[in-house]
Amino acid sequence: MTQTLKSLLRGILWAWRSRFAKSEKEALLAALYRVKFTTFKRYGICGEFNRYYHGKAAEPGKELKRLFALWPKFSGCAVYPVPGSGVAYCRAAGTRRMWSGEYGDLRKELLNFMIEQLEKELAE
Repeated sequence: MTQTLKSLLRGILWAWRSRFAKSEKEALLAALYRVKFTTFKRYGICGEFNRYYHGKAAEPGKELKRLFALWPKFSGCAVYPVPGSGVAYCRAAGTRRMWSGEYGDLRKELLNFMIEQLEKELAE
């Protein structure tokens, strides 16, 4: 089975699971997994997350910001959590390279950290 097909199947599974999440953290985790396994991403973490989140929290962004702040490489700015600057974000967005190169690798690292953190919290 090709990697693309595996990613697609994982995305479908997490899309289905997100509709039946038992807790808010499970809904957040399901949406983050969907972001991770979506092959063609157009936005940063927040934009992609908003496409897939099906929880009931009035402000799920607060939970994302909490997770950003726990990441050791957090930039200190919740709007642009990946180290660099707003300029780096705009350059990546303008060239549609949000998820590639050094800046994209940091974004993937942050996403993986957020998933691992939520998994730990759910296991407690």
